[in-house]
Amino acid sequence: MARPRKATSTLRANGAFLINPQRERARSYEPMPTDILGDPPETMEPQEKVIWRELVNLLPPGVATNMDRPSFELMVGLLAQYRHHRGTMKAAEYSLLVGLFGRYGMSPADRSRVQTANFERSNQLDDFLNRRT
Repeated sequence: MARPRKATSTLRANGAFLINPQRERARSYEPMPTDILGDPPETMEPQEKVIWRELVNLLPPGVATNMDRPSFELMVGLLAQYRHHRGTMKAAEYSLLVGLFGRYGMSPADRSRVQTANFERSNQLDDFLNRRT
């Protein structure tokens, strides 16, 4: 299995871009989250909104952002289905739910692999350290 891609913020913190500047250039147009995950969508059922808030409270700050809303909504819907209609859940849906839990670091093994998002594209220290003269 291929090694998972490291987060840009992790590479920057480790100084990888100072050693290989082309890696930073390759990621220069990476989409950056602009906000937190936020409240559940108005279109959700009341029991799904409860699950949304429950899962948000379990996540470390910065793990889920506004860019993660669609996949987070899918995870909430699948968990609601599991809790309220266990007999109707297919194996593929269960597998997807477990995979989404892993993406958000909601299992013991996956927790160590999740990197939190950095909302700021740069700060004064980053600018100073990455300055090229």
